[in-house]
Amino acid sequence: MRFLQDCWFVCWRELLHFLRSKVSVLAAIFQPLVWLLLFGNIFQQTRALPGFPARSYLDFMTPGVLAMMALFGGAFGGMTVIWDRRVGFLSKLLALPISRASIVVGKMLSVALRTAFQLLIVLLVAFLLGVRSATGIWGIPLVLLIAVLLTFAFSGISITVGALVKQPETFWAVVNFLTVPLLFTSSALFPLEFVPGWLRTIAYLNPVTYGINSIRTLMIGGWHWNEIAGGLVIVVLFSTIVAGVSTAIFVSRVELTTL
Repeated sequence: MRFLQDCWFVCWRELLHFLRSKVSVLAAIFQPLVWLLLFGNIFQQTRALPGFPARSYLDFMTPGVLAMMALFGGAFGGMTVIWDRRVGFLSKLLALPISRASIVVGKMLSVALRTAFQLLIVLLVAFLLGVRSATGIWGIPLVLLIAVLLTFAFSGISITVGALVKQPETFWAVVNFLTVPLLFTSSALFPLEFVPGWLRTIAYLNPVTYGINSIRTLMIGGWHWNEIAGGLVIVVLFSTIVAGVSTAIFVSRVELTTL
């Protein structure tokens, strides 16, 4: 119980910091809209390709945009570590009688909640633009759960980088190097049947692909539990492993890099 309270303390502080920044709030609202409208129009003609698995590219792409929001939303988690270190707040956190692991989990939770807000905006706008979910409103909570789990994993990766480096420039260089390939070697933007064989092989080694495919099944295919459950299990395992590794690295390294 004390651990959960510590996690919520860190999470609430992060959320308040986010809400006090009007620019951050506005960016959180408009960024998903830009991605949805931009990519939805640029690649709209791909629906005419033989074997395209959806009635429109927007239907196909919406799960991919949810994954993009999860990926790039999670990427900001580690930046809070660098910022807290610079302003001295991280040292204050470390001096408090709270678990070091709760700092990591609290930050990851705040990023997940913040990104969940953006995910809801994406879904709302997508539905207004004509996208329909094959599983109806009952599938939406599961769609959000999978996307939030991806956010949790990406924020863990980002926090790990933030614990290891001190400079924002280095942080973003490393995070982009890690996250951008995860996006473009997944099924986010195009069906895997339309990509070269070598890229398809890489995509099937990418846990993001399985999260996207599960969301896509829920929104386009329906209640096909074999596909949904398989992807969900992989995403849960991915998030759990990343959270464990991130916590271990943060606990072992952050005090050294804070000195």
